[in-house]
Amino acid sequence: MSKVQDCKVFVQKMVEEFTPIVGMSESFQCAYKLMKLAKMKERYNLLHCNVGLTPQQEANVEKVCIKVNDIATKLHTTIHIGGDPRGYALKILLPSKEYNTWGGAEDGYGIPS
Repeated sequence: MSKVQDCKVFVQKMVEEFTPIVGMSESFQCAYKLMKLAKMKERYNLLHCNVGLTPQQEANVEKVCIKVNDIATKLHTTIHIGGDPRGYALKILLPSKEYNTWGGAEDGYGIPS
């Protein structure tokens, strides 16, 4: 599947899963924000692996993590934050327990970046 298709599927999944909890508009906005944050975290994971992070970059990673946790709280779910540049940087636990990762339902649904 292409990146664009992955993003479309993710947004659709978020709207289906979280509309009963926070409404359709909020579900859509959270999906968009999470994809943006996943892209940022993915970049920092790669930098950390290749050359290490500066103190400013580490502070930026903390800000990303705080934003991710705020969204998780708003959605009443858990979002796993990964540090490995080879996989998904963020994975969300969906109410339906559906997953798209090798880790199974407890690992969550990978957020495309």
